[in-house]
Amino acid sequence: MKLWSQPLCRFMLCLVSMLLALSVAKTQDDVPEEEDTLAVALRGLPVSIGENKTITVRPGETWVDIGIRERVGYEHLRRANPGGFESGSILIPGRHQPAGLVADGLVINLPELMDFRWADGRPVAWYPVSVGRVARRWHTPIGELQIVNRAKNPVWRRPSWAGGGVMQAGPRNPLGDRWMGLNSPGYGLHGTNDSTSIGRTVSHGCIRHFPAHIHELFDSAWVGMPVIITYETVTVGQQDGIVYLSVFPDVYGRGTNAPSRARARLASFELGDVLTGPALERTLARADGVARPILGSDMPVTLNGVPLLLPIGPTIRDGENYLPLRAVVEQIGATVRWDMTTRAAIVERDGRQAAFPIDGEKTFTALGSTFVPVRDLVEQLGGSVEYDPLRGITLVI
Repeated sequence: MKLWSQPLCRFMLCLVSMLLALSVAKTQDDVPEEEDTLAVALRGLPVSIGENKTITVRPGETWVDIGIRERVGYEHLRRANPGGFESGSILIPGRHQPAGLVADGLVINLPELMDFRWADGRPVAWYPVSVGRVARRWHTPIGELQIVNRAKNPVWRRPSWAGGGVMQAGPRNPLGDRWMGLNSPGYGLHGTNDSTSIGRTVSHGCIRHFPAHIHELFDSAWVGMPVIITYETVTVGQQDGIVYLSVFPDVYGRGTNAPSRARARLASFELGDVLTGPALERTLARADGVARPILGSDMPVTLNGVPLLLPIGPTIRDGENYLPLRAVVEQIGATVRWDMTTRAAIVERDGRQAAFPIDGEKTFTALGSTFVPVRDLVEQLGGSVEYDPLRGITLVI
């Protein structure tokens, strides 16, 4: 049996995706249905919630004050603001893609240092946390757990490593004034007597919260509440047709930020070709946890003065704007055929041709659709493209 080469395999996979996307007859009635295919794929992705924003640090305000108000911890602020976050304008990395789901309960992603409260199948609140130290004996356990007990003003029964004995409730108690024990003995969610520890890997395995946050969470929790603790450094989600990616440091050294593993993670969402090799490596090296768009945008596009109907906005990739081939071909009155010899998509209109190699470089496939650089497409077909930061992209053809 003859095996296909890797480039040929990539070509055939891209070709199959393109043919599936273009298999329906090209009539005006068919366009909305076909465009919905990409829209449905977008909605099938995990959700992205919150927003990144820039704020000005108020006089006398500490990072703890900001953390409680904006629901971020120390490492969130430090990674997002390598130049410092004590004064001036700083970035709040407030957008998240929860790495797990539960109908009603908690999802805690250890590398993200975040605890997500889910209700009715969606995330409704989120809290920065501290988790177990990087030394293996202190790792926070991973798995599907549940709350087995709750207490206000808990006593702390010191383990042997802490000297044994009992510490009564009070300002010196490291559990703070709220405790929710898990069915993994010795571990739980609790407050703290040191708010500067939140958003770090500093605990002995428990999950610490700001006091104000643990009060809020405690009031909505119950014995038997599901608590999913996961470990994911590459998170993906979409909101309003824009796909976001966050990469967090691999704090426990599990190899989750290896390029091959990250690429496979993206491929599991049909996004494996969106980032070029160098772009993915830069993203993994940065690993600052800030959610950034990798597919789609809210940039407007017009065609001959009329808004172009797109299931997803332009994607900037290596400095070029990409659009889904199917949507553009339909609306400019062009046709497309596949050249098996050159391994390219050939778009034809009024005797002109535009060729796009199916190689994952000049074109890419995402969510079952093929994306092409819009400037190359339109200019090869005799049209023009203008870009304005305020008005977006203008196509004339």
